[in-house]
Amino acid sequence: MQPGREITEVGRLVEAIFNCRVVAAGIEMRLCRCPPDNAEQLARVRRKMLEVADKLEGR
Repeated sequence: MQPGREITEVGRLVEAIFNCRVVAAGIEMRLCRCPPDNAEQLARVRRKMLEVADKLEGR
């Protein structure tokens, strides 16, 4: 969060959606470098993060 920025409910929601998508993107980058056992688990976590972001967006 940046200092001096007004925090609103909408701002928190947008930040939460952004954070979910950033985490999902980071996980996606790690998927190609990990063993298959870990890749399955990471793929599940990535899907869950995208589902949470979609739910927050109202999709």
